[in-house]
Amino acid sequence: MSILNRTIVAFAVVIMKLTICAATENGRVPKEPRPPYPYYAEEVVFENVKDGVRLAGTLTIPFSKGPFPAAVLCTGTGPQDRDETAFGHKPFRLLADYLTRLGIAVLRVDDRGVGNSTGSFSEATSEDFASDALAGIKYLKTRKEIAPEKIGLLGHSEGGLIAPIVAAQSNDVAFVVMMAGPGLKGEQVVIGAGGIESEAEWIDDELLAQNRDAQERILTIIKQEKDPGVGRDKNSERS
Repeated sequence: MSILNRTIVAFAVVIMKLTICAATENGRVPKEPRPPYPYYAEEVVFENVKDGVRLAGTLTIPFSKGPFPAAVLCTGTGPQDRDETAFGHKPFRLLADYLTRLGIAVLRVDDRGVGNSTGSFSEATSEDFASDALAGIKYLKTRKEIAPEKIGLLGHSEGGLIAPIVAAQSNDVAFVVMMAGPGLKGEQVVIGAGGIESEAEWIDDELLAQNRDAQERILTIIKQEKDPGVGRDKNSERS
């Protein structure tokens, strides 16, 4: 079975595992993997030389003989630590644990400006996060335990947008797995499809229309202007 197929199968199974592990007898306390692990878990630091950012994370490697295929995990929207911690749950720790038990090494990293990673999260764009993910791939290629031709990306939410950006930029990406990534154009994600938000009773229809009109004007300027500085000035004039 190819690494891509193995990863897809692993993801399908891990969804069930996540659901089961997230609930206990009282349905409130999430579970997570605890040491000792049946694999190596190493704290790592590497650099995005292009952006001058140091990224800190955890690399999990199977005990068995390598070199191993590897997955770089790309986090979702908002400042995320390496485990994508939310409401006491650590989904990326669960993913790393399960995939590593299958024989796939996993690199999961604190977002820039989060945890032990340097840089500014608030000033970063999806392109910047794609650059960080590419730096992760370059780092894995320096590790003798990793098969350099079998390194891919697994992205969740915004990470499902970032992973294809990286794949379009680099031939080093062997596979991409997208978990709940966007299925619309960027402007449709920002503005909305026009259905769900119009049914929200707490939003005034007039305010909703004004907001949509403003977003459409801003996006039109962004698409027309090749110079980001000129685009910002025009949008400032309209605001």
